[in-house]
Amino acid sequence: MVLKRFERALERIFEDGIARPFRSGLQPIEIGKRITREMDDKRTVGTERLIAPNHFLVTVSAEDRAVCAL
Repeated sequence: MVLKRFERALERIFEDGIARPFRSGLQPIEIGKRITREMDDKRTVGTERLIAPNHFLVTVSAEDRAVCAL
């Protein structure tokens, strides 16, 4: 668990820190990656199966909405 959190922290540093200067607006793949990460991070073991969040509310800024047709 600790190793997974460390890996996620490194991913965020790379994605946010290095990619920011080259960012060309919000891309739909970024939203999908974040949702997938959230599902992985919040999954738990139930009585007979894995349980993960499956309802998400995604909001984007007006600027990103104008650039990206979701």
